Order: sequence, then C-alpha cells, then structure tokens
Amino acid sequence: MVARLAGFLSLAVVFSACKPTVATNEDVREVLGVISEVAVDRQSVVISHEDIPGYMDAMVMRFKVADPSILEGVEPDNEVRFRLALKPDAHVTEVTII
Repeated sequence: MVARLAGFLSLAVVFSACKPTVATNEDVREVLGVISEVAVDRQSVVISHEDIPGYMDAMVMRFKVADPSILEGVEPDNEVRFRLALKPDAHVTEVTII
C-alpha cells in the first residue's frame, strides 16, 4: 500500500511539472515600429522597432506571425503598433497601422 502511494505521488509530481505554460502580461509586449517587409508566404514580417525594455534593443528584425491574416493591408513603410508574444518563441500576434 505504501509503495502504491509513493508511486502515485511520484506520478503526480511528474505530471504537475509538465503542465502547459500560460502566457502572462509580462510575456506580451506592445511595440512601435515601421514595416520593412511583409512576407505572407513565409508567415513573417520585418519590422524596424523601438527598444523592448528588458528584452532587446531597437533593431530591424524578422518576426514570425501567429496568423498570416494579421498582415492583410500591411505594407512596407507603414508605422505600426504590434503585439509581440515572447514565449515560447517571439512572434507577432497583432498588427495595427497607426
């Protein structure tokens, strides 16, 4: 009986460590930038963006997009506000032309 209980508790610890990661507000940043390239076929966008405090300096970078439809109507030289989800990997979840 004790061995069964110990085995059950071991499994409970393993499964609790495997729970999916839930994004928090700290994992999503709102960033300003200017579109350099839109690549719907590659599901990506190149943005010259401002500093993202605590994450990266201002630079020009290619980002994956969560859904290519968020790039509809977005063109090079558009000034944008975009939401960048940092986890599990950096990707754009929303783009708004400003």
